[in-house]
Amino acid sequence: MTTAVEVAERGHQLAAWVYYNAIAGTIKGAFNVSSVSNAGFGQLTVNFTTSLPDTNYAVICGGDYGNSTDSVKVTAGGTYSTTAVQVRNVGNTATDTAVNCIAVFR
Repeated sequence: MTTAVEVAERGHQLAAWVYYNAIAGTIKGAFNVSSVSNAGFGQLTVNFTTSLPDTNYAVICGGDYGNSTDSVKVTAGGTYSTTAVQVRNVGNTATDTAVNCIAVFR
């Protein structure tokens, strides 16, 4: 079994994260994210400040419409590159959401 210390020593750790409001078009907080581009309703492109060495990374996403009655499913999809990753709202409709939380691990 690999310990957390061994993983960190090999550099397999959080590579980027962003908390983004797609309705307002604002980044609320981020690490290694230069910008987020709206690629259409419910579709975002997260651009990395520093390129990743390859495309062997995992993306974890979550989101919320910002009210108590609706929920959203956000998933990685589309392009994985060393400079950006696309995420999509895969709920019932493709809609921009108030809360988009995306983390990239490598």
